[in-house]
Amino acid sequence: MRKITLSLLISLYSLSFLRADPSILQHYEAVFSQLPNWNVDIAELQPFGNGCTNQNYLLNLGCDRYFVRIGSHSKEILGLTFAKEIELILMAATLGISPPILVADALHGIIIFPFIESKPVNLRNKEKLANAIELLKKFHACDKTLSFTATPENIFDLYLKQLEKLDIKLSEHQKLLIAKRPIPTLMTLVPCHLDLKGENLLDDGNRLWLIDWEYGGMSDPLFDLATLAPAAGFSENELNTALELYAPRPTEELKQRLKQFRILANLRIALWCLIMSRMSTLDHPYQQWADELFDEVDFQISELCSHCRKKAG
Repeated sequence: MRKITLSLLISLYSLSFLRADPSILQHYEAVFSQLPNWNVDIAELQPFGNGCTNQNYLLNLGCDRYFVRIGSHSKEILGLTFAKEIELILMAATLGISPPILVADALHGIIIFPFIESKPVNLRNKEKLANAIELLKKFHACDKTLSFTATPENIFDLYLKQLEKLDIKLSEHQKLLIAKRPIPTLMTLVPCHLDLKGENLLDDGNRLWLIDWEYGGMSDPLFDLATLAPAAGFSENELNTALELYAPRPTEELKQRLKQFRILANLRIALWCLIMSRMSTLDHPYQQWADELFDEVDFQISELCSHCRKKAG
């Protein structure tokens, strides 16, 4: 672990999405100093996991520990902002779904939370999945509205524009799959998380907390549930299990809508992978993931069309 010094703050700045600003050190120091027990002489900071669009750190202040999240440039490319994320977290924390924010600076991309010691969460454990679905349902059911949307079509419009800006070429087959994507009628939009997976849940031994809210917004609740397919690697059967936990005895119409949103969720992450293959400094096989997801989308669209033909016949 390293003490927070001016040189360390500079290194944090170099990792962040911010542009050159001679006052940046003062901004960082001002953010950290908002912690009630801040003491630069005892502060120790260490990297904590690899985020795709953030740098995460564990901050030790004597016996107290904090989780520090600093944004990267790729957030902007993906249409993500700390202002949106903070709005989501404040809503979720009010409902007891997310850990509370202790300090936040949206302009300079820093959020500080209490550190929660957590065990890994396996969403293929039905009890853990049920607990996670309850958090999602609670968020969907709240009577509050976010100031921004994250519907599938909103996301596709943004990602396709960014692919063009980055000069990332889609194959003719990929273009065809995008054109053939289902466009289901949206239900009433509700606050959504849109990145449900075990890595975005904390298990403190007594309960689960849902974290990493940067992709959320007002959207269709089934789109939120469908993100379990690409994010957690859920199969169709596993996704149906999640649906039954979310809406006991779901109708055939609801199951078919979930299939449509599963295609959109997979397509969204395929496009995300293509953008990250150009923007990310992490050594992840983004291109391979994109290709695999487009193959999934191809199969799922064919399956959906076959079902529609049988129903029509």
